[in-house]
Amino acid sequence: MDDLNMKEILINEFKDDPIYKFCLINKLESYLFTESILEMHTETSYSTVEAGKILGRNDSTIRNHFRSDLIEYIAPERYGKYYRLDYISVFKLQMVFVLMEKAGKGSVDILVEAGIHASELFTSSGIKKPARQESNDLKVIRREPDQDEMIDDRLNDLEKNLAIQTIQLNIIKYEKDLNELDRIIGENESSIELIKLNEQNQYLEQRQLQLLSASLNKSFEKKGMFGFIKKPDNLDINMISKEVDDGLKAKKDQIIKEKINIHQDRIEKAKEEKQAIQKNLEIEKKNFEKLIYNTSKAITTTST
Repeated sequence: MDDLNMKEILINEFKDDPIYKFCLINKLESYLFTESILEMHTETSYSTVEAGKILGRNDSTIRNHFRSDLIEYIAPERYGKYYRLDYISVFKLQMVFVLMEKAGKGSVDILVEAGIHASELFTSSGIKKPARQESNDLKVIRREPDQDEMIDDRLNDLEKNLAIQTIQLNIIKYEKDLNELDRIIGENESSIELIKLNEQNQYLEQRQLQLLSASLNKSFEKKGMFGFIKKPDNLDINMISKEVDDGLKAKKDQIIKEKINIHQDRIEKAKEEKQAIQKNLEIEKKNFEKLIYNTSKAITTTST
């Protein structure tokens, strides 16, 4: 079924619905027909989890409305502790959420518009029950407490608290691991710099010695006719320096390379681990923010 057909079906189904008219009066029509709403099927029933995905809400938030007087308007089908919703019930929930979030309406405002009567009270099993006459003739909508639902609520709270604590512990561990990896990277980088400095000092010392030795050898490489050493007229210092440098630099670079390889490998490994941990840390932080947001939102919705 394409988007247009579902929209036409919903408009036709709810054209006389007081809550739909309430949405139109508050100019909220553009928020009602989301992409996921228009992808519903008329012959499909949805669990609270599936309905939550369609509505972009946590299933616990949906169940909160089922523990309020709004259950009469939403009219889900109940099977023991579980609920199923057809496309009509899902769209009613959509209108409730939109009115609350976009127009600032409370559950009482919606109940009044829906025309819920005190003579039709709902128990936790969804069965209508005659209202008790109040002394001041004020009709009050009540629902009997459900022990299973209370236990479910407590379990949900425990699960949420446990999830929050687990995420917090993971965040602390990841941050500690990142600090340790930074320490490892810093130590190995310092070791590399120290190796380079030591080898440079040794190179300079050897260069001085070899330059002195080569210069002396060049100075007395010729002898006179009576066997005396004779100094050449021209001594090319630059050439001697180049010959010495060519040999020493290659040796120095090779020694440095061999000595720092192990430190570079440790740095690369630590950086790879750090990148993976940073990615996991960002995921956990987002999960934490989402969990806190959903929890506070559920509390706000329940109190409303």
